[in-house]
Amino acid sequence: MRGFAGTTPSVMSRSKQQRGLQKHKGDRSKNGERGEKGFSYKVDPYTLKSGDYVVHKKVGIGRFVGIKFDVPKGSNEPIEYVFIEYADGMAKLPVKQARRILYRYNLPNETKRPRALSKLNDTSLWERKKTKGKLTIQKMVVDLMESYLYRLKQRKPSYPKAPAMVEFEAQFPCKPTPDQKQAFIDVEKDLTVSGTPMDRLICGDVGFGKTEVALRAIFCVVSAGKQAMVLAPTIVLAKQHFDVISEQFCPYPNIQVGLLSRFQTRSEKEEYLGMINEGHLDIIVGTHSLLGSRVVYNNLGLLVVDEEQPLAKTVISAIKSELERGGQVFYVLPRIKGLKEVMEFLEQSFTDIELAIAHGKQYSKHLEDTMEKFAQGEIRILICTMWRAALIFKMKTPSSFRMFSSLVLSNSFHCISHWYKWQSFADTPKERLAALEEYCKLGQGFQLAERDMGIRGFGTIFGEQQTGDVGNVGIDLFFEMLFESLSKVEEHRVFPVTYQDIQN
Repeated sequence: MRGFAGTTPSVMSRSKQQRGLQKHKGDRSKNGERGEKGFSYKVDPYTLKSGDYVVHKKVGIGRFVGIKFDVPKGSNEPIEYVFIEYADGMAKLPVKQARRILYRYNLPNETKRPRALSKLNDTSLWERKKTKGKLTIQKMVVDLMESYLYRLKQRKPSYPKAPAMVEFEAQFPCKPTPDQKQAFIDVEKDLTVSGTPMDRLICGDVGFGKTEVALRAIFCVVSAGKQAMVLAPTIVLAKQHFDVISEQFCPYPNIQVGLLSRFQTRSEKEEYLGMINEGHLDIIVGTHSLLGSRVVYNNLGLLVVDEEQPLAKTVISAIKSELERGGQVFYVLPRIKGLKEVMEFLEQSFTDIELAIAHGKQYSKHLEDTMEKFAQGEIRILICTMWRAALIFKMKTPSSFRMFSSLVLSNSFHCISHWYKWQSFADTPKERLAALEEYCKLGQGFQLAERDMGIRGFGTIFGEQQTGDVGNVGIDLFFEMLFESLSKVEEHRVFPVTYQDIQN
């Protein structure tokens, strides 16, 4: 996202991205040679399945067949080999060597197959494709440099350090991690020292403290008399952020927090828009509607964008498939808080379907009626807590339920458990659901987001139409070539010095 000129908002989005990627992709570097520096996009052969497409850096695109022991020439000891099928034959590589030169083949769209496999005995076409990709990358690097030079020319006032920041920080219950501490320092410098608009990405999994970093930045900006906007991808997440921010800023009655939602009446929206314009709301939370032309800010100083990996389309697709075949759905959350917001979210997509909420704090008669209606099939979607879902499942399992699967979303805010006919899904939803099952543990959100990007595609990157060039070599090798090119730019960077420094 581009910075704005003058006294316009700072943006938490991208600076020092490579360091963050190195931390999150640290495990990838283990796939290469011992002592290899930085992160690597190379694939661990043991994570491949038969039929997966892979990229050999020197040969090109092939199809992974499997791993098995074989005896190399001049030796009696069998070792493991990776077998790869190409257009004109089969190749085998020692696993140790394969780890250094193999990449998983993913595309920037939903088409999973490459146009053709490469040839072992004629790599000229592959070399031409790589060369074309490198030329595209060089153009991208030049465009990126021009973009960032423009950003560096933009100016903003430095915010004073908030005197009450120590008191504000004391409210957080957990001790900051080393990475959090560094993020606090970097963001504070962006706001209080740097004269250019902040452009920083805070990357981390659920529960690792990204929100605390954002809250400190918001406090710093609001304490300086500016407004802060918090943008979320869904109204459910926006409501969650609103609740957290309201609770955190509760001890500061002079700081007003507001949520702009599609569920508000017209008069409520008009009131909120007026308060934003007049500066009576200090922190504004909402979805993309906050960027609309009718939302006029009085003195905006910070934009916080929550770029969580939303998988709502897959969830909605799964629910639709189940309902279309006459089934029912459990939508299960770990706690009562949030049930109502999820129901409002689902009601937008399923206007003609009976939905209901069930949890342990409801009146017993109401709960009994709800459970009976669900058992009779009148209620098609039941939104409930895990404990209540387990009780219902124990009480009655409808015969129409074919298969049970629990899918936990990476933001740990909710999970959806439902029965469905697996064969009824198209390949892409199947892959996305399988990815959810594979990466469901705490700390695996980054891998889930990366896998989901490979499945559903990302269209354009850095604002450029690169689909064809990425498709020629695959996403992973393309990105590695991109980062190699960027690192070369950094190596040749010239730092200005004064004449006096040379004289001394």
